[in-house]
Amino acid sequence: MTPAIFSHSPGLRVRRKPTLQQEAGRGTTIGAAVFAASLLALILLTYAFPADTRGDVWGMNVNGVRSFQSHLGLDSLPQVTPDSFSLAFRSLLVTLWASYVLVIASLMQGGTIPIKSAVVIVAAAVLVISFCFPPLLSQDVYANISHGRIAVSYGLNPYLQGPSVLEQARDPITRYLTWNMPTIYGPVWTQLEIGVVASMRDGSVWSQVVVMKLLQGAALLAMALAGRRLAMHFHPERGNLTLLAIGLNPLLLLEGPGSGHNDMLLVAFLLVGAVLYLEKKYLFAALCLGLSLGIKPITLAIIPWIVMDYWRQERLGGKPWQKIIIQVTIGCLAAALPSLLCFSTLWGGAMTFAAAQDRALYGLSSGEILRDYQIQNWLRTHGSGPGLASLLCTLFRSRTVLVIYAALTVWLWRRPASGKWLAAWAIFSTSLMFFLLNPSFPWYITWFWPICLLRWDKKFLALSALCGGLSLLWMSNYGVVSEVKKNTPHAWITLEKTAKGGVTILRTINLMAGKK
Repeated sequence: MTPAIFSHSPGLRVRRKPTLQQEAGRGTTIGAAVFAASLLALILLTYAFPADTRGDVWGMNVNGVRSFQSHLGLDSLPQVTPDSFSLAFRSLLVTLWASYVLVIASLMQGGTIPIKSAVVIVAAAVLVISFCFPPLLSQDVYANISHGRIAVSYGLNPYLQGPSVLEQARDPITRYLTWNMPTIYGPVWTQLEIGVVASMRDGSVWSQVVVMKLLQGAALLAMALAGRRLAMHFHPERGNLTLLAIGLNPLLLLEGPGSGHNDMLLVAFLLVGAVLYLEKKYLFAALCLGLSLGIKPITLAIIPWIVMDYWRQERLGGKPWQKIIIQVTIGCLAAALPSLLCFSTLWGGAMTFAAAQDRALYGLSSGEILRDYQIQNWLRTHGSGPGLASLLCTLFRSRTVLVIYAALTVWLWRRPASGKWLAAWAIFSTSLMFFLLNPSFPWYITWFWPICLLRWDKKFLALSALCGGLSLLWMSNYGVVSEVKKNTPHAWITLEKTAKGGVTILRTINLMAGKK
């Protein structure tokens, strides 16, 4: 018989252990509340950024903060000391990341959220960040606007003219700029820059910046929705979880709608193209991949892998190889079409890529730059044209990345699987960041972290954890600030003397040697 003490009686309340779903719901609620509070506190902290300071690792955009501050009526907020800002900034980053992890971990344990609610939450976060979070962490969004203003207001080609023409014309955007360099981005993005400025010709710099930030916010939402579709291809029950994991990702929020980096749009078009390809809408998939390619050329790496996957599938289905070749050719032309159309009004010959070549040298040591020019000189003396010599030098610097790409191609060919080329893309873009790009900025992690969030097995969870740790570590460097003198020369003059001085000297020596 059951002892009386365990029987249910009117005067005895039995405590029951919360179910897994109840625990998940509690964790989600607590995590969401802490996440929202941390995000709002971080936004307020940016307006308290100390005066006359800059970031030691990445330049802080103080003028951008003051612009948002005046437009939002927050001029009365007090400014903190550099040490206080560093401590508070890093603490809030840790809290933001921890609450994000708590929300995702709780949902993985059994919590659920409707798709409409998930979309509303992400959209609300994007809108708040776009309008309220000033671009403290980067000046890139102002550089993007400057490219559009060069074309729209002054009728010049942003691939051939740098922001110095804006300074000569006393354009108000020059106070926010750092680099005196023509655009290095693809033609699709450059036309978008021009389109934003042209559509808001009479708008203020602040309003144009907000639109650019909103554009990246919309790209983040599209990325989250496309990620949901892709995740359901691998794990049907993880779709809404993936949407929130991408849409509320602190790195993607702060670097996308927060700072206005165009990497959001690049990855969004890439993921939408992947969805369309898996749904066998091949022509639209090619166009989306072409739009991504027209923002930054790194998307070119994934196209041969998709072609290889398509070839294998169609041959297994019994389609003649001649017909496959025709379809592949049409697809490749469709992928090239956006760039060709957008370049039609911007092409400036070989000089179109001059700024991109200069940017490729940024971050290299003086010895590496000298070796690069020595190789180019040797190639030219042995019959290579300037363009071919530059291309061969670029390939030589990229030899490690090219070996990794070849190994990934063999891996995909020998062990094919549905959507495996997405994992290969994540590996390749990681190697590109570490072995080729100098320096490596935290927003480059946006290339591969969303791919890791599409899968929820142990390997991909470990990769996501690594991405999160690396993002937190690098973004913490933004919190390193130091006092500087008020009578500082124009920002881009200082940076050009330090970052590009070595390149200029070597080019001068090279030209003098050529004259002799």
